[in-house]
Amino acid sequence: MNRLRQRKTMWLAWLAVAAWFLPTAGLTANDETLRPETQPIIHDIRLDMQGTMHGRLLDLEGRPVIEETLELIREGETITRVVSDSDGRFRFASVSTGVHQIHWKSSMVVCRVWTDEVAPPIAKNKLIVLDVPPLVRGQRPAREIFHNPLFIGLFVAAAIAIPIAVNQSRSDKPPSS
Repeated sequence: MNRLRQRKTMWLAWLAVAAWFLPTAGLTANDETLRPETQPIIHDIRLDMQGTMHGRLLDLEGRPVIEETLELIREGETITRVVSDSDGRFRFASVSTGVHQIHWKSSMVVCRVWTDEVAPPIAKNKLIVLDVPPLVRGQRPAREIFHNPLFIGLFVAAAIAIPIAVNQSRSDKPPSS
């Protein structure tokens, strides 16, 4: 009986050691980890009669973001820079039609700019954007732990060792009378 227990213990130890040498899914990159989960939202904006794009920059509570520098970018080149006023408003003058990006801090929005004559009905006269701080997560996704070979090895070892320990504890007790 003692020899059987030693063999089982040795087998469980080798199983735990083998789990250390298996590659983890988190260490290998694949296309799925590099692909963005969502497409950026494209805002349709109508220029005023002078070709000016109007907008307002607000924080998450709806308060204006004051004196923030915004850049209007088209095809990778900065067209112009403006600073938001005391009410969070900004204006880009002499804007051409087409797809533009507006950058500030570490945020960005994409806009399709239209003249009044050709703007679709969904186009807005003013762009209202939220200054959302970047999302930083301090934890690892829970589903990743189930792909870790160490976790799998420990789970299998526990699934084997716990019933054995329970069985041994029952058989070690003398029968009660």
